[in-house]
Amino acid sequence: MTPRAPRPADHGRPGPGGRGGGPGRRPGAGSRGVRARFRVTETPGVTVTPGRGAGPASAAAHRALVQAGLGHLGGHLRLDTYGPAPRGRDLARAARRAVTAALAARPRPGDPYRG
Repeated sequence: MTPRAPRPADHGRPGPGGRGGGPGRRPGAGSRGVRARFRVTETPGVTVTPGRGAGPASAAAHRALVQAGLGHLGGHLRLDTYGPAPRGRDLARAARRAVTAALAARPRPGDPYRG
């Protein structure tokens, strides 16, 4: 068996064009430190805690419920942020992902694996 060639030692240094050449993501790329949790309720409407950025996040959560065919439901969205102030689109993306995760974890009627 022949030995593998060594990996280049320039992981993480900027490559051509000033972009990061190493594995993973560039610092500051993607969402700006937003963690969202969504709890599904049978009461229509979406509430958001804390109030900062509630508009785009609430609308995105409601749209995600409607797209899943569950627009008659509602829930509570909790946003935790860290780092620089999040943009509205980062809050909306986190809200959509939280609703999707909550709906995926929600037991469905007739599911034999429901606990």
